[in-house]
Amino acid sequence: MYKLLEDLKKYSKDMSVLYVEDNEEVRHSTSLILQRSFNNVIESFDGVDGLDKYKQYNNGIDLVVTDINMPNMNGIEMISEIKKINPNQQILVVSAYGESEYFTETIKLGIDGYLLKPIITEQFLEALATSVEKIRLKKENIQYQKELQHKNIELKELNNSLEIKVKQRTQELEHKLYVDDLTGLKSRFKLDLDIKDVEFPVFILVDIDNFHFVNELFGTNAGDEILKSFTNLLETYAQTRRYEVYRISGDQFVLFKAGEFFDFDEVEKDINELFEFVAATNFSLKQNNETIELTITAGIVVEQEKILSKADMALSYAKDNNMRFSVYHLNIDFSEEIANTVKWLKILKKGVKQNLFIPFLQPIVNREQKIIKYETLMRLISKEDSIDETTSPAKFLLIALKTKQYNNISYLVIKKTFKLLEKKKIDLSINLTYQDIINRELVQFLKKILSDRNIAKHIIFEIVESEDIGNFEILADFIEKFKALGVRIAIDDFGTGYSNFTHIIKLKPNYLKIDGSLIKNIDTNKDSFELVKAIVQFSKELNIKTIAEYIYSKKVFDIAFQLGIDEFQGYYFGKPSKEFC
Repeated sequence: MYKLLEDLKKYSKDMSVLYVEDNEEVRHSTSLILQRSFNNVIESFDGVDGLDKYKQYNNGIDLVVTDINMPNMNGIEMISEIKKINPNQQILVVSAYGESEYFTETIKLGIDGYLLKPIITEQFLEALATSVEKIRLKKENIQYQKELQHKNIELKELNNSLEIKVKQRTQELEHKLYVDDLTGLKSRFKLDLDIKDVEFPVFILVDIDNFHFVNELFGTNAGDEILKSFTNLLETYAQTRRYEVYRISGDQFVLFKAGEFFDFDEVEKDINELFEFVAATNFSLKQNNETIELTITAGIVVEQEKILSKADMALSYAKDNNMRFSVYHLNIDFSEEIANTVKWLKILKKGVKQNLFIPFLQPIVNREQKIIKYETLMRLISKEDSIDETTSPAKFLLIALKTKQYNNISYLVIKKTFKLLEKKKIDLSINLTYQDIINRELVQFLKKILSDRNIAKHIIFEIVESEDIGNFEILADFIEKFKALGVRIAIDDFGTGYSNFTHIIKLKPNYLKIDGSLIKNIDTNKDSFELVKAIVQFSKELNIKTIAEYIYSKKVFDIAFQLGIDEFQGYYFGKPSKEFC
């Protein structure tokens, strides 16, 4: 404690402190502690007297230490008046009142510390030391700002240098995102950008058949060597045929090119030559001095919309029917899907009519593993249709969008979510899609209810940046307007197919929510680990908090924690429930 006192005296000797306390005995004893550190201690016996003395010193008070419960004017009222005079005034509350209502009120007023009586000297000195350090830094900053006024040219050069560094760092992160570490090929994320505006795409999804057997028989290191060799083969093949080559997952690759028109005969010739190329190649295993042969299956798409999912459909169709390749066509969209859509459409309409959609809440914790907010998750409960809280919304959300039911469902769940705030003031994350953002009725409802800042400050909008976003300016305008109301913004599922670093810099969200598909494999997949690491570094440089979802085990949590992620969500901390707090 002696060292703490010495450090405190070092910076506090030239500072003035106003001490307000109605109890004379307490005031006397505490003043003695203050006088050991501060040369100028001004005592006051209630809020009115304290405010008068504060005004007399005309902003000459560095620190205010005050009780709450006092005659004439209590501490909260006095603090409120002082903050009107100087919003940046350092204030430390020392009170016997530990109720949450007092604590909340003082936090709203922007105090810098709250200690309970009776005073523990060491804790009090630690709080004083923290306040003095803040005051010292503020004073140094003021002096620094004055000096900067005379160095405009240097400041501009510094800003330019910083912008260059940010651009360089962004480029480094984009390289990690857009280039596959193992093969050096362009990644799935780069593919999403490249195919976005192509009018006549030729898209070939190539899958190495039963590649998992290679890893199982010879080990993952040998498997990686085979993938590198296969990459060389594809690049050699693609050079003379004007295809770009991408690796989009473990054993799946894409050959893609843009043309002025589609020539099926040419594409069929290309794909048959690729099969011959692969069949004629023996892939060496250096460690085992062996060679193996590979076979491939391909799915081909020549349409622009949802190109990857359609290629995957064609690939699955080829595998199921023992074909070397298949071209996507409407018949691949099996009749079962149509029947499933009809079934769910009936259920969704009934759910809206009978009010069967319910918001469930899943806790989100901070680095101390304390619950700080909840995410609102949509659930449909219909005993008649054997649908309960375990039924994932993924089963019906796409159908809801296709059948124009989504707006009604989303509006219903969001209204119920706001009703939860009437029961207890907790922070809630609400998922919004681009479909929600262009829904004028819903946006007007949100503007009306969130015009009350006491509600807005409890709300976080989680927005999925996806290929469905038709107009980025509409999204940016929505975010800007609701941030102005006090709402916080999170970009959801970040790190998946349509994440855009440039958009993040422009949108300036409060949070990036890292997609669960990366987090769940962070302990076993090096690519996932490195990508999450890059996202966290990128976010910290832009002062954006990160949230990891799909935390299902202590091991995954520990790794995410070590990477510096700020908040966590998953079954390890709690399942979604209609009960909360």
